[in-house]
Amino acid sequence: MIAIRGLALAAVAGASAIAFAPPVAAGRDSASFMIEARYDATRTALDNYLAFARQIERACRQHGVRGLGVREQERDCARETMDRLVGRMDRADLTALNDLRIGRPADSSRMLAVR
Repeated sequence: MIAIRGLALAAVAGASAIAFAPPVAAGRDSASFMIEARYDATRTALDNYLAFARQIERACRQHGVRGLGVREQERDCARETMDRLVGRMDRADLTALNDLRIGRPADSSRMLAVR
């Protein structure tokens, strides 16, 4: 298992599992979660990406009344977790989708390498 700034990543037989302690509002106990994401080759890259995004957003969501600051922390948690997951899976199709979603310029050399 590799620990990177509070985020632990582990590859699991064709899957990526992530243990993460998301940022939380001051005064609350920090929570952690484990995500196991398996790429389903029978589905499109977009379907897989959206399924991962929904799972991550649910894991990062804090329950109860949430102010704007907490919602921003939830978005940051989801964005960072998705970046880590996509990086760990090392699939050009997922990387391109993630780059498009967050507005990062796509690395065309990675996309060409897949062809």
